[in-house]
Amino acid sequence: MGRDEEKPEEGESLLETLDDLIFHMNDARVTFIILSISSLIIAPIAIIMAIVFTFNPAFLRWLLNRNLFFGLIFLIYIILVVILSSIWLFVGLREYRFLSKWNERFKKYISLKERVDRELQKELE
Repeated sequence: MGRDEEKPEEGESLLETLDDLIFHMNDARVTFIILSISSLIIAPIAIIMAIVFTFNPAFLRWLLNRNLFFGLIFLIYIILVVILSSIWLFVGLREYRFLSKWNERFKKYISLKERVDRELQKELE
């Protein structure tokens, strides 16, 4: 039986599970920001280098005259690098925008959670 199929422990509620997930996301936020920033730096460099290699007529002519098969493989590789780097750049931008607003959302979540907890505590007393 996998973790997903196990019944929640006694006393563990859906809200506690969501709390754990949100706090884990807050802890992992720095790692995600580093990954996003690296994609914003490395992906454009890869795209620029691919464009330089592709549009350098002397290099391309030399490569295709030297070994046609390797030249064609190299062009396919460059096309894949541009496509994947573009996707990586797009994902990095989206994640960076989401994570840049995370602190504000997390603070709002904590204040609402504390308020709800206080109200529930008052009702139980």
